[in-house]
Amino acid sequence: MSFKGKLLVIIVIFLYPCFIPVGGVIAASSAEKPFMHETAVWQNSADTTAQSLSSVNKTEAPDNIPPAELEPKDQTPQHKGSTLQNVEKILQNLFLGALFIIIFVAGQRLWLRKKLQANRNELNQTKERFDSFIKNAPIGIFKSTMEGSFLAANEQFSEIFGYSSPKELIEEVQDIGKEIYGDPQVRQEILTLLNHREQVVNHETIFVRRDGTLRWGTLSMRKVVNSKGDITLEGFVQDITAQKTATQAIEESQSLLKLAMEVANAGSWQHFLPSRKVHQSPDWYKVLGFEPNEFDATEDNWMALVHPDDKPKIEEHRKSFEAPFNQAHWEIQYRMRNKAGFYQWVLSKAQVFSRDENGKPTVVMGIILDIQKFKDAETRLKLEVLAKEETKKRLEYEAYHDPLTALGNRSKCMRDIQDVLDDKKNSDFLGLIFFDIENFGQVNQAYGHSVGDELLQAIARNLLHLVSGQGKAHRVGGDQFAVLKTGKSAVDFESFGRYIRERLLTTYFIQGEKIEIDFVFGIGFNNNDNEKADSILNMAVLAHKEAKKRKDGTLVIYDQDISEKENRRLTIGKNIKTGLVNGEFYLKYQPLINSRTGLLHGCEALLRWENPQYGTISPGEFIPVAEETGQISMLGEWALENAFRYWTVSGMTFKGLILSINVSGHQFSQQGFSEQIETLLSRTKVDPKTVELEVTETALMKNARESVTKLTRLRKLGVRISIDDFGTGYSSLDYLHQLSADTLKIDLSFVQKLERDEKTQEIVRAMINLARIFEMEVVGEGVETENQKDILRNLTCDFLQGYLFSRPVEGTHLLELLDRKFF
Repeated sequence: MSFKGKLLVIIVIFLYPCFIPVGGVIAASSAEKPFMHETAVWQNSADTTAQSLSSVNKTEAPDNIPPAELEPKDQTPQHKGSTLQNVEKILQNLFLGALFIIIFVAGQRLWLRKKLQANRNELNQTKERFDSFIKNAPIGIFKSTMEGSFLAANEQFSEIFGYSSPKELIEEVQDIGKEIYGDPQVRQEILTLLNHREQVVNHETIFVRRDGTLRWGTLSMRKVVNSKGDITLEGFVQDITAQKTATQAIEESQSLLKLAMEVANAGSWQHFLPSRKVHQSPDWYKVLGFEPNEFDATEDNWMALVHPDDKPKIEEHRKSFEAPFNQAHWEIQYRMRNKAGFYQWVLSKAQVFSRDENGKPTVVMGIILDIQKFKDAETRLKLEVLAKEETKKRLEYEAYHDPLTALGNRSKCMRDIQDVLDDKKNSDFLGLIFFDIENFGQVNQAYGHSVGDELLQAIARNLLHLVSGQGKAHRVGGDQFAVLKTGKSAVDFESFGRYIRERLLTTYFIQGEKIEIDFVFGIGFNNNDNEKADSILNMAVLAHKEAKKRKDGTLVIYDQDISEKENRRLTIGKNIKTGLVNGEFYLKYQPLINSRTGLLHGCEALLRWENPQYGTISPGEFIPVAEETGQISMLGEWALENAFRYWTVSGMTFKGLILSINVSGHQFSQQGFSEQIETLLSRTKVDPKTVELEVTETALMKNARESVTKLTRLRKLGVRISIDDFGTGYSSLDYLHQLSADTLKIDLSFVQKLERDEKTQEIVRAMINLARIFEMEVVGEGVETENQKDILRNLTCDFLQGYLFSRPVEGTHLLELLDRKFF
């Protein structure tokens, strides 16, 4: 019964007593006339009641009661008091009933609230148990959209697919078809199955884990439609890779066993020892290539087929076998002669079938298998193993040795350094002496690479002899060598390095050529803060770089000064791009003077850097760093565009003055350099005939054929070409002619020697005459004295440049030099 029904029954039960007094009040009030005037209803009710009472009195009065006692008396006061009492009783009953109802309703509500809370607690506990079950379920449970993204998953599901948590899985996997199945078509096929059925159960498929590995799994899934009509997919996945692998292994083993039985071509036999008779199956004969009627199966005939070297082994086994109560089975390999007359390996397995009363075997049964193929395979395997070991040794040797000189290579050098560092018993310092051949590239250019290779081999042989017993020699690069040595101090490494240099400085005769070379040495060594091989090698390389810069010494030991320079170099490299963005770079212009008129012919644009931290940084410092870090092209492009733009804005291009600007070898060698120049010319509106690009002789000769192609295209644009630092490289005259440059710039190293060296004057004269042959103009740079100026003018040098005339000036001051006569 519902709560409302229960409440109605209770109200009826507790209000029922109220109706009894009410009936009495009505009956009493019918005899009272004062109340008759109130309503007709009450009057009719009173008359009816009186008649009823009269009838009752007449018909039901007992005989022994006097009539007088039955007569009605005036009881009006009693009726009034009785009526009030009844009303009070009614009110009391009503109050008590209402109070009970209130108490009952309150109790019922409290009971319902407690029951509701209990139901909620039970529901929460059930939900917690359900959530815990889902979270810790041994299978992966998921919920996803039809489009292919996850909405929910448990821990096991994310673990199956290699994710650390369900959250990570849901966030990272955006396409289930690609990332879980590896192929969207596979998921589409599963969805097609789901469309034809209510659910997919235990569908085997291959999944892809996060790390790319493949796993076998079973998938069960169903569609779920909510009240809005949205469709989601729910299901679970179980990883069955282990079971699948085991099943496949069993199947493979069974297949191999079946194959082995077929390949083995086994035959059975029975040996009756008392009679020395032998019974062999038809397959036994087939093992050796016989037919049953071609061979009389006796023990002697059987033994006659056994290889003589194997008979003692068989006799020994048989004696042991025939002893009473001895071993019950045996297995032996031996050789038997087949029908073709060749011995082949067989495997014989035997088992005692019966014994006599003394325990001696009477019947032995066994099988024989052809194992020649396995023996051949075993032999091949041994040979393959030996070959692989030899190949491994050879590959390891090649991996750690230079094929040209047979010295240890860079990898071997690093490993040897680390081995010494890891040797805690060795308390000595470890030093690395790093050196290369000065201007080795010129040797290759002058004599050819075959001569260069033989020179390297000769140096390697001498080096091995010099370091024998004192260190380890390595060839770590093209013409770079390294010697690893232990010692007590840096002095030991320095003295040993000088010893090596002195012994290597000899004249080498290669293919009839007399070659004299020099070396540059750098030394690095470990200390308490340095226990890594690459750090030691880096120190030696930095010391070697410093030795190349100094040019006054051939051996430098790494020290704190070099460390600070390297830190500065690294800082400069990091700040180049920032400096360019912040406007720290600017251009200066150094005048180019006509040697005949003394008037301004043009200017060379020079890049400068004013850094907030280091102040003015020399181009000689930041240009090499920019080249090493690959930022030189960015700087070069900025300089070209700003120089072109200034030349147009200032009107220099319209006055026909030449703008000369350096192009680095790295920038010139880049693909698309010619197209870049064409774009800049168009964007800045500069006259190409007033632009002269300076490229060093060394950069041009690195790839002479490609340089010819690029310069030809640039000249078609109208741009002039200048070969910078001429005389410091080894140009081929043939290529010099093909390059078709407009100008040769004589390097300042020649100009500065003009006053004190007549040979240098003759060299410069030859350069100028060579330029005339190729119809090129000549610039002498680095002119600092009047004497140098006069010599160059007498040698008919066309243009002069140097501090004698003007230091580089900013563009605003360049206009002041337009009409100036410099001499």
